[in-house]
This record gives sequence, C-alpha cells and structure tokens, in this order.
Amino acid sequence: MRKCTLIFVFFRISIFFSHACAVNEISIREDFHHYTEPGYIQKATLSVENYGAYCEQSLYIEYCDREQFPGNNVEIIHRFELPEHSVVHDLWLWIGDSVMQAEINDTRRAREIYDSVTSFKRDPAFLNVTNNQYELRIYPLQSGSFRKVKIRFIVPVRYIGMEAHVDLPLRFLKSDNSLQTPLQLLVRTDINSPHDISIMELPGMKFSPMSDTLGKSFQQMMFSDIKRHNSLTLMYQQMFNEGAAATTACDSSACYFTLGINPGDFFGITPPVEKPGKKIIGIDLSGIYGVPSDDLLSNLHNFLPSWLGESDTFKIFITAGNAFDTIPHAGWFYSKTDSIDIIISALDSSAALREIKITPVPGLLFCDDWAENDFAFPGLEKLAVCAKVNSIMDALPILQEYDIVVASMHGHEALLSDSEAESVHAALEQFWDKGGTFITYYDHNREKEKIASRYISGLQIPASFKASMLTRNADGIIGPNFPETFYYHTSCPLINSDSSVIEELLNEDNEPVVLSKRINNGLLVVTGMWPPHDDAGLKQQVHTALFGFQQLHQTRRLNDLLTALMQDNAAHPYDHALVLSNSDYLVTDQNLAEELIKIDTTGTGIGALPPVTSVNLLDGAHYTPPVFTLHNDNYYGSGYLLNYFSQETGGAYFGMHAYSWSFLSKVIDQATVSPVTITNYTIRVDGNSSTQNVIKELDRYNAGYNAACFYTGTTGPGDAITVSFTAQSMDSTHEKAVTFDIQECLPCTPDILDILSAIYAQEILTKMLNQTPIDTNAIVSFAMQHRILNDFTAFIALEPHDSVYFLDSPFDESNYPHVTDIQSDIAQQNRFDLTVTATLYETVARICVPLRGHIKLRIFNSAGQCVYSEMIAVENRGIHSVRIPKQALCKGAYICVAKFYAADTKGSSQRLISKFFIY
Repeated sequence: MRKCTLIFVFFRISIFFSHACAVNEISIREDFHHYTEPGYIQKATLSVENYGAYCEQSLYIEYCDREQFPGNNVEIIHRFELPEHSVVHDLWLWIGDSVMQAEINDTRRAREIYDSVTSFKRDPAFLNVTNNQYELRIYPLQSGSFRKVKIRFIVPVRYIGMEAHVDLPLRFLKSDNSLQTPLQLLVRTDINSPHDISIMELPGMKFSPMSDTLGKSFQQMMFSDIKRHNSLTLMYQQMFNEGAAATTACDSSACYFTLGINPGDFFGITPPVEKPGKKIIGIDLSGIYGVPSDDLLSNLHNFLPSWLGESDTFKIFITAGNAFDTIPHAGWFYSKTDSIDIIISALDSSAALREIKITPVPGLLFCDDWAENDFAFPGLEKLAVCAKVNSIMDALPILQEYDIVVASMHGHEALLSDSEAESVHAALEQFWDKGGTFITYYDHNREKEKIASRYISGLQIPASFKASMLTRNADGIIGPNFPETFYYHTSCPLINSDSSVIEELLNEDNEPVVLSKRINNGLLVVTGMWPPHDDAGLKQQVHTALFGFQQLHQTRRLNDLLTALMQDNAAHPYDHALVLSNSDYLVTDQNLAEELIKIDTTGTGIGALPPVTSVNLLDGAHYTPPVFTLHNDNYYGSGYLLNYFSQETGGAYFGMHAYSWSFLSKVIDQATVSPVTITNYTIRVDGNSSTQNVIKELDRYNAGYNAACFYTGTTGPGDAITVSFTAQSMDSTHEKAVTFDIQECLPCTPDILDILSAIYAQEILTKMLNQTPIDTNAIVSFAMQHRILNDFTAFIALEPHDSVYFLDSPFDESNYPHVTDIQSDIAQQNRFDLTVTATLYETVARICVPLRGHIKLRIFNSAGQCVYSEMIAVENRGIHSVRIPKQALCKGAYICVAKFYAADTKGSSQRLISKFFIY
C-alpha cells in the first residue's frame, strides 16, 4: 500500500491543477448493454460574436465513436459545463446534409419524449441543464459514422477598462477522449467591430482574416491541440464612445438594446491613487483534493506581484492539517526589497506544505466484478489507490489495508452462507473500528442479503424501480457531497425502521435512496441507485460523493485562519487581506451564521475588518467538491463563507472554477478599486419617460476603476433612447445622459434580434428565479417564449419536421426561419392553422383563423376516444389560445382536431385541421 501511495502523491503534484471543472465527459452506449465506452469529438469549430455585455458563441461539434460497436447504433451522452453564467438559447441537429432546429419544452416532458422516441429508433437530440451541469444526448449514431450538432449560447464578458475578456468553452472541449483535440476559432469582426483580438494565454499567436460564403468577416485561429492549455481567454478592445457603447436591434413591434458605460471615462473622474499599506495573505490548504503544491507556488510567483504594491509590507499565514505557520516568523516582508523567490521558498519549506506532501491518499478496494464495473469511473485512479479481488471472502485478509470497500455480488449473485457471513461481520467490525467506509447496493433481489440487513433494522424495498429527481441531505454525512438535485434513471427507495440511520439522498416522494449509519468509528453506506445504466460522467458526478472521500479527513482550518485574521487586525490593524483557500467543508445559507459565531472570537464583527479579497482554490479538477448554488452562482466547499467575508468587508470574491490565474493576475489589484457608484438612472424613448423593462446588468463580471456597467432592456419602436445617470464619487455627485439612435442599429437579422432578446430575457429570468416562492409556470412559459435553457426547460430535436432545412453554408443558419418564426407567420398569412404545446404544467392549443366564427376543438386519445371537447366563439381573425385542463389528459399520445365554422356562411366554409402531440 505504501508503494501505491507514493505513486499517487506524484499524480497529486503533477495533475491536480489542470483547469477542468466538475463533470465533463463524453460516453458512448450501445442498446441493451450496461456499460459505456469513451466518446470522441471528430471536429470542433467555435464562432464568437461580440454584443457588448455578452458574447454569443456557437459550437459546431461532430461526435463519433471510432467504430467501437461495428454495425450497431449507439447513443452519445455528453455531460459538460460552459463558462460561468453562460445561457444556451439554441440547439441544431444535423440529419445528413440538412439541419433541424430543436424545439424547447419543459424539462420533464422533453425527457419523457426523448425516452419514448429513442425506443422507436428515430432521430432525436436532448439537451438540459441542472445547476450549471449540462446533459446532451443524441440517438442514434451509427457506429463508425458521426453526428453533428450546433449549440448557441451567450457568455458574459468581463471588462478591465475597455479591454474585454471572454472565457472560451475549454472544459466542454477537453471532455473529448482523444489524445489531441484541434479547434478552429472564428471571431466575427463585421458586427460591433472588436479590434486588437488576441488570446490572453498565447500572446505570441496571431489571428488571420477570413470570410465565409455569405460574406461575413472573421479573424481565425487554428489550435492543433486545446488540451495543452489550462485556460483560453479571448481578449479584444471594446469601443466606448466617451465612455458609452450601445447595441440595438428592432423589428416592427419591439426594440432590444444593451448599453454599457465605463463610469470613470463616462463621468471624467480620475482614479484614486493607491497608497502603500500593510497587507496579510492567508493560505488555507486543509481541503482533501485539489490540494495545490508546485502549481500553486508557480501561480503565486506570477500572481503576488500583481496584488502587492512596491511600497507595501506584508506577511503570510498558511495552514494545513495540524500546521499553522506565519511567514516570516517575526516582522514583515517589504515588497520593494524582498524577492518573490524568497517568499516562495519560505512557503515551500513551511510545515503546512510539508504535511500536504506526505499526507496518505485513500485506498479503495472493489470486492467483486460487479462492484468494479458498476461503481468505478474514469479518473478514479487520481482520487484513490484502487485494487480489486474476486469476492468479499477474498477481501477479508486485506480488508484492514483499505479506507473504502465496495461490494455488490454477495447480496444476490453470490450469496454468503451463514458461516461466511459471520466471518465478514467479524472483519467489518475491525474495519469500522479503524474508521473505514463500506458501501453496498441493495434492491428487491437482495432480501436474503446478510450485511446491510444485519446492521440496518427493517430494511426493505416497498416499491419497484423508478426514475426521479433526487435531492441531497446537506446535513448528512456524505449527503453534502452529492449534487443539490439531479435526475437519476433508476432507483428504489430504502425503507427501514432504524433510528440511527441517516437518509443521505431522497427521491421526489421524499423516500431515501441512499442510507448511511455510523458503526464504531466507521461508516456503512447502502445505495438503492441502480448503477449499470450510469454513463461515465454520471458515475464521476455521483460516485465520488457516494465513496465519501471527504469524510476520511475532517481537519478544518479555514475558520482558524479567518479567526487569526480578525485577532491580528484587532491587535495590529492592517489595510487589506487576501485569503486563498481550498476548504471543501460545505457552507450554505443554513449554516453560515453558525460558522461566523465560531470565527468571530473578538466580538468586533466581520464588518470591522479592512477589505478581504478571497480566492476559492477549488476548481473541480477531477473531483466534484460539495457545491451550494444561490442566485445562479456556484460556491464550492466553503466558497459561500469566503464570499460573505469579502462582501461584508468591501472586498471581492473569486472562484477558480470560473476564473483563470491569468485573468486573476490582471484584475486582483483593481478588485476593490471602485470610485464611482451609479445611484440612479432613467430612460426616455422619443421624449417619453419610462423605466419599465430596463434591468441593470449584474456587474460581478467586471472589476477596477473602469469597471463597465451594463444595462439591457426593451422598448417600443422609436427614433432615439436617452438614458440619464446619476453617480456618486467620494463626496461628489455626477450627472450625465447618453443617447443612441434606433435608426442606426445593426442590420436586424433574426440572429441579432434573437441574441439581444436572449440577453434581455435572461435578466428577466434571473429575477424570476431569485423570487420566493418561484413561479415555475411563469418561468417555463417565459423561457419557452424566448428559447432560454434553464433548470425548468430543455431542448429536444425530434425526427424531421417543418423546421428542417438544407444547408447552403456550413457555419450559418441565419437565413432559415426559426420554429417560433413559423408559428408567428401563421397570423400574417391570413390562414387557418393549429399548433399544440404540451408541457408538464399545461397544454395549450393555438388556432389561427382568417375571420370571425366558431371553433370546435376536440382531443382524441390513441384509442380514438374523445377526451376533451369545446366550442369557442371568435370575434376577430388571428391567433386564439385554448388551455386544456391538466386533469383532462394523462401521459400518452393524442390527436388534436380543430374545426372552424365561418360566421354567416354556408357549410362550404368549414375547415378542418389536426395535429399529433405527446403529453
């Protein structure tokens, strides 16, 4: 075991700071097989367009399986993440030389449709998101061929002055299982004219000009292998005319706009002069995984000079395990005279870093083939030293050498005899004495099982398997490590009568599907989640939590570090603090107050501290830490606590899952410099005052004296929009207005209008999602109207329908009408037509009539029975909506029939139309 541990420490040093976030994995699965194989990206093209507050990015991806299943159809399963706060607003699926735009539906209905359609061997794609984790499924892929999709999404732009920084979807692309992943990057230059385009991490590489077949202008860069990079950030200069920049797009009924201002330039305010001061750097390395070592020291070498001024004095607190060091041990460093090399050397030789380098890593033993096949996942070897035996009886002689043991077959496939069971119980008692974790699977086939049922009284399976949204118990032992909520295909509830059992994971009916029980110093974990259908990405996401790695080492030192900062400030006041931490202890809004009481031993309150800028080092590389989501922001581990400290003291918070070290080095010294505060704004359209539908863009993406503030909104048609701002700077009040002409807006193509409306719609949805209680019906309806993907909606592309078009250009679909355009054109064509939208919450039939009359609406089930009928009088032409009561329909396939009777005419004016739909 010691030899394996030493091998793993090497992995820890060399691998853990590759910048990949949480679950990004492509899997390929064949019908009727309980395992997956790696999936591949055959070709990738990324197109980027600048729209001020956001960039629109379009990913063109060709998936393949490299003929791993000759002659068969397989399913592509891609779990991925996009840059922080990205919003998907379109999905296209290729069928041969044609392309099909996906429709948007509520998530549950879309998933049910996808599951039912795949059984008929058609051509669907399904895309949904839960807590910023995306799931894309495509079926079928004929083994050896490829399937192509396009995903359109908007990404918030971060600004330092007029310099724009845009994260590229590197994590998405690095999920490719190929040894190398090439990328073609196209940046459009004939829209909003970005200039001085470059890649921050590759300053020596140059873009080259190109044009497509439609005459659009781009700057192009080819990457031979994007896997060599830890981050890729597109940079360009944004034009702010006298501190302001607007982007608008209009149609006959509405105008959407974004407006950005750089407050310092806009109001002509000189930035404050930073004075030398005393600074403290606190480094907490008490988290289990993602522990930085050589990479952290290398990044600090480039990072610290950005935060420290030449005349600053500073000292460092560093903690890990049982060590707490102060560097230097007496006095302060002087930035001007002390070399950064001396500081890094002192850190490297600190007791805290020495303790990290010798900390043993967990040993994990699989006791049978099923345990390994069902619970192992790609990358597990980077989290633990793994071994396998053929049976739990074979494991008994070496059981005490491991920290985590997983067994499955003993419960059904290879039942233990009574004497064997007694031997296992005796060995497990010793295993638990030393603090080990034993994990096993349980279902209705395992009623004769002799381990879980012995230790958990009344354990039984009252119901059959079912799919469900699962929710974690954040107060459990391993519960905090699971995703907050996630969809799971097959699980069974584990009912029991044991009062000492903890319910770690629950289904939609509040029934437990994962149980744990403390036995001696160890832990018994029983899961009812059926793992054979898990793809590799889902295993990585769920089984890291199930194994309970975090429970093996409970040392928590972040609180000690923050307490030391408060005590030091009370005794010897300083001017600014910088805290870097990888604490993976979960802090949420429920336990924040409890943690603050432990920290504030001085009784002075957090607000008495000088600015505390914090950096959460947990980036999700190879290990998904516990996460807490609030207002669409993810906080890994203790990130919410760090963010609270920064907010209360006037500092800034940065999560390394969302920021690169390169960007952080550029912005960290400006993070708390904000001399201008916008206190009020009003808008006028053609002289009419209105503030309706104007939303201040969240400015968390930007930092520094010239931190750009963005606004987005919609108005009726007009010639000009005037926005008046009032701002406060030190003791001065400033007022200024900016006017932009609607007639000078960009050429109003459907794409541009879609993008600006998506920006506006996302701001509205963010407010709706943050309200309590959440109105899910309103959210689904508004998101579907604007084609915005969120936790309540999903994209689904079914077999060829009216929105399939032959492609003239491989990178442009802007000339093809969208699904919503087809529906809205009905009224303008003065014809009789019918559309049906079926969601989990309601079914709506929209009937367009050319003149007044009556509509007879009927719905028939698959047996031909009429389940709903209604006669509607219509007094004018146009679209009329009819909401069908939820109780009228059950799950299944239906035909909606509408018959129109024109007023004051004979029977020859009767018209009939029908549409098939699935509820």
